[in-house]
Amino acid sequence: AQASGRPSVTSIEHRGVMWERAVAMLNDHPTTGVGLAMYRQLRDEYPTPGFEQALVPHPHNAVLQFATDLGWVGVGQWLLQAVLMGFALWLGWRVPALRGWVIALGAGFAAHSVYGLTDAIPVWDRLAFIGWGVLGAAAAVSVMATRSGATDTPASG
Repeated sequence: AQASGRPSVTSIEHRGVMWERAVAMLNDHPTTGVGLAMYRQLRDEYPTPGFEQALVPHPHNAVLQFATDLGWVGVGQWLLQAVLMGFALWLGWRVPALRGWVIALGAGFAAHSVYGLTDAIPVWDRLAFIGWGVLGAAAAVSVMATRSGATDTPASG
């Protein structure tokens, strides 16, 4: 905590307060969430202790962000996105010519996922296109892998 009695915006203590706020929102709106990018707008209904007058933009956790914005449906979408990303990369790995793409996309997705544990680029914000672009590139790799028919496994028959 800082001398002002207010937690530092970079501390894990402040992250915990933001996560508690997100859980309260999810408990109140489990099916639909509070709406896209509404976390920041609801500071009066869901205050962040120590930051009552500050505009806290998002919960600083990727899963909680999907949960507050879209409810449990959003969490399901986030999990499905991760599973489909893994499947796309697995398909791409089977084609030796695509392995460089698979390594790059997998490393980027892993880094973003780890970063998303304690911070997150808001899903609907100005830089979100980067994450969606990575998912799109992984989808393209899976299509190329499927269409190529070339894999590192011997042909049967």
